[in-house]
Amino acid sequence: MSARLIARTESGEILYDTTKISYGLVKSGYLSYFENWRQLRLRGINVDPNIGSSWIDQGVPGEDQYGFTLENPRSPIAFLVGRGVVTGVKENGSSKSYLFAGATANTKYYCFDLMQDDNADGPSLKSWNDDSVLTFNSGQPALNVIAAIEAPTYGALDSRGRPLTAYINGYNERIRFQDASGCAQVHSLVNIPLSAGIEYAAFLPWSR
Repeated sequence: MSARLIARTESGEILYDTTKISYGLVKSGYLSYFENWRQLRLRGINVDPNIGSSWIDQGVPGEDQYGFTLENPRSPIAFLVGRGVVTGVKENGSSKSYLFAGATANTKYYCFDLMQDDNADGPSLKSWNDDSVLTFNSGQPALNVIAAIEAPTYGALDSRGRPLTAYINGYNERIRFQDASGCAQVHSLVNIPLSAGIEYAAFLPWSR
C-alpha cells in the first residue's frame, strides 16, 4: 500500500490528498485583448453553413475577445475575477490561447493545471502514485474549490414562449447593438450572493 499524506483545514475539510492528482497554479494575471469576432449571418437558407463563404458580415460591432496563453497545457481550468464568458481556444504549436467574451483588461484570471515536477527552486514536497505519476508538488499553490453552484434555470417566458432573461431572477443589462432589421442583442446576467470583502475567482463551465 502506498504512503499517503492528507492535509485538512481546522474545520476538517481536506486541502489535499497525495493519492489523488492535484491541480496547481500555473499562471495568473489580467486578460489581454486578442481580437474582435464579428457577427455573421448566412447568405441564404440553401447554402452550406460549413463553408466560410456562406457567411457574411452583418456590419455591426462584434465581440471583443480577451484571454491568455499557456505553453504545453495538459488539462487547465481558468478562474476569473470579474466578467467573462469562455468562447474558445486557439492553438499555435505547443501553445494554446484561452479566449473570453464580455471581459475587459481589468478581468483577472487564475489558471490551474495538473501538478508537474517543475524543478522549482527551494525545498518542496512531492508525491507520486504507484504508476509514477506526480500527484502533488508543494511548490505550486494548490487549487481549493470552496463552493459549487448549479446554473439557474431560464427566466419567465414572453408571449412567444421565449425566455425574457437567460437565468431565473436575472436581468438584462442593456442592448449591446441593434441592426437595420431591428434585431438586438442583450447582456443577460444573474447575481449570486457572496460574502463581502473577499476576492472570488469563478470557473463557469456553463453559459446561456
